Amino acid sequence: MITDRQLYFKNANRNAVSRRTDYFQRRREEQKLDTYAAAMVFDPVRTPEEELIERQECAIALRTLEELQPRIERTIRLRYGIGVEPHTLDQAGENLGVTKERVRQIAYKGETILKRKLWKKLRPEAYKAWKAERTRQHRVQMAREAENAKLREENERKTQEERWLQHQRDKVQREAQAAAMARISAKAAADSAWNMLRAEAEGLNALWDRIKDKERREAEERTPEARRRKTQQIEAIERRIAESYNALCAKARAMERALEWERDHPEEALARLRRKAGNW
Repeated sequence: MITDRQLYFKNANRNAVSRRTDYFQRRREEQKLDTYAAAMVFDPVRTPEEELIERQECAIALRTLEELQPRIERTIRLRYGIGVEPHTLDQAGENLGVTKERVRQIAYKGETILKRKLWKKLRPEAYKAWKAERTRQHRVQMAREAENAKLREENERKTQEERWLQHQRDKVQREAQAAAMARISAKAAADSAWNMLRAEAEGLNALWDRIKDKERREAEERTPEARRRKTQQIEAIERRIAESYNALCAKARAMERALEWERDHPEEALARLRRKAGNW
């Protein structure tokens, strides 16, 4: 009989597909067969019709027993003494050449098959109703399994979509960080170049001042002809200094324009830096 604890677990797991569910289903089937078998217990007070029916059912049972596999048939005959003396599990195991546990398993399997065959032959309508109920339960179970599989697929799809979206968000964030770092690096490089140009221009101005002072002192001390030659040299130096200064100023203005363009077009500037990095 099924205990209250087993019934509790059966009701708790009625929506789950598991071994426990299959076990309770088999137990219910066995109980139905046992109920039918209990109704066939020998009653000493019988009518002739009942005795005739009993003999017919026994004949059907023997013919059904012969339909089983030879090993299962012999095991059941040895265990229940049908045509031979009843054997214990040890004796039947020695006769069949197997262990007593294997004898018990074979006998249990044969009893289940025999009960089902007898039920089908002696109570066909009840067997059909039981078969229909079992088919319905199987279909319900298959529908639940299909629904659970569909839910698992949907959850897996949602999980993959979330992972893909998170990957895209991380990718965009990394690109934004790389662009910000590139802008910072470009600004730092431009500031450094500008400071170098300014320091160089200041150095040239200081040199120019020293040269002018020196030439003025020398011009005062020399003759007019020497003063004229020196003046020409000074003018040449002034022209070279002016040209250098103008070139530096033009370079500084070009760098300022480049910085302004990078501030206005950060994405294109980042792409240009990436291409340069790839060329390196």
